[in-house]
Order: sequence, then structure tokens, then C-alpha cells
Amino acid sequence: MSPNIEIVATTEQDAEEFAQLDILANAQDRMFIYACPLDRNATPAQQSEHLRWRTEWMANRMRSAGTYWFRAVDAQTGRTVGITGAIAPNCDKSGWTHGLTEAIDKEFFEECCQIVKQKKTELLGDRKDVWCKSPDFS
Repeated sequence: MSPNIEIVATTEQDAEEFAQLDILANAQDRMFIYACPLDRNATPAQQSEHLRWRTEWMANRMRSAGTYWFRAVDAQTGRTVGITGAIAPNCDKSGWTHGLTEAIDKEFFEECCQIVKQKKTELLGDRKDVWCKSPDFS
């Protein structure tokens, strides 16, 4: 029997849960693996620092006007089984700093951000009316 899933709007108070799920969900993602090299053999202190950084990073995005955040919840267990965000074209990104921690390979992370910006420009040109899924690296 498949679970009954409810979609629930969330706020920045859910940032730590989102960060934990993001780390778990992306553990096998190549960009994540190379951007977060310490995760493979991280000490508990390094894991804690990475979670702190990712929680702050998510909270900055979640409190921005023009972003909408949701989680999929298994109605029987109350367990969150998925997360997502939608970022409006007019989103206020003024508070979106990276403030990278030692857990993140800053050079690789910034290189990936530049590639994402370049690809967005190639695909969209000057269009500014496009929504995107979280996290927007621009």
C-alpha cells in the first residue's frame, strides 16, 4: 500500500530539517560529493559544522520574499519524505550569501555557481520571468 502524502507549506523554522534531508538526499550527487569533500570522512565536529552552514544557507533562502517552500509528509507517520522550494522571478536574493564553511570546497562550489549562471543565460537569454526550483545558485 502506498503512503498517503500531504503537501505542507513550511517556513525558515524548518530549515534544519530541510538541511538534514538535503544532505541525505544528495549524498550520492557528484556535485555534492566534490563540493563537500569532508562529508566522506568527516568528524562529528565537521558534520555538525556542515549542518549548521547548510541550515543557515536554507534559512536565508526560506525567509526571502518570493520563495515558497513545501514538504511532503507521510500522513500515517508524520515523517517528512520530500522537500522542495519554488523561487519566483522577482525573489529578493539580497540576503543570499554563501558564507562557506570549511566543509565546502569553496573554489569548486563557486565554479559550479558560475556554470549554473552561464547555463541559465544560454537557455534563457535575458528573460527574467522564469520560476526555478530550489536552490537557485544565482
